[in-house]
Amino acid sequence: MLTAERFGLSAAATARVVSVIRRGRGAAEVGGVFAAQPFTGEPLWREVALGAGRGRLWMMAVPVTVGMYRCFDSSYRLYWRRKWHDAGSVAAFEPKKYRGRGRGSNERPTAAHPASVTWYEAVAFTRWLNAVAAKSPELVCGAGERAAFAALVAAGWRFRLPWEHEWELACRAGTTSRWSCGNVLTAEYAWFGEIWKGAPHPVGLLSPNGFGLRDMHGNIFEWCLDAYERETNPDGCRGGRGSRRMARGGSFRHPALLCSSGIRARVTPAFRFDRFGVDDVGFRPVLAAPLPGSSIEHR
Repeated sequence: MLTAERFGLSAAATARVVSVIRRGRGAAEVGGVFAAQPFTGEPLWREVALGAGRGRLWMMAVPVTVGMYRCFDSSYRLYWRRKWHDAGSVAAFEPKKYRGRGRGSNERPTAAHPASVTWYEAVAFTRWLNAVAAKSPELVCGAGERAAFAALVAAGWRFRLPWEHEWELACRAGTTSRWSCGNVLTAEYAWFGEIWKGAPHPVGLLSPNGFGLRDMHGNIFEWCLDAYERETNPDGCRGGRGSRRMARGGSFRHPALLCSSGIRARVTPAFRFDRFGVDDVGFRPVLAAPLPGSSIEHR
């Protein structure tokens, strides 16, 4: 059974997670933050078929943004370009400033920049999403997904972090090449070290993979639910035995090779910064069927 202890959630860590959940805003304050992607206006969630015998799930099309995360934790502070920024004071995102040649503009943090958090905070966020969805599922998705999400939540589906194998299948989108866009990674698909250094960019500005998911390569690492295993567990539903958690996708400061579909990183769950003090670990939730015998699913 995947107990809290197996996932490194000690009594003290669990108490901290619970305190964070209690700081979250009520459902009435969430508004339309989860209605659409901030740049394109396309649906925020994408249905992903994982392949024969693996089922399906819904995955957020972009990493969780500062604007989304501050609905959960209003005291959140973003460390960006070596300075702290209160989430409530970051600039509003203006899509027109990032079109055409402005796509690479990254002069100040906005509500559409990716939130960088610890693994514990990412798990707490998914628990909060479940609490909101249980009362008002329409608040966590757009109009086009409301009926489907309401039915799935009523059937017992839950928000959580993706298992590592789920993340990789979603990233590859049916491809077998080094990156989902082929054997060469270009600036059309990713913010990565050879081209874009300095800080993460707003989410969703670049082209998606075949499943309609953006920022799967580069920009910001993404937490997975698993603890570290020497090899990717193809079946999921197993927590691993180590204290570290898996992160995938690479970041804005990593070379293309380290942003490929198969590259794995094991990271301390309390990690939020690298050794240079740069924020580069975020996450994207999934909505999936409950896992048999998994206590971590029962939020």
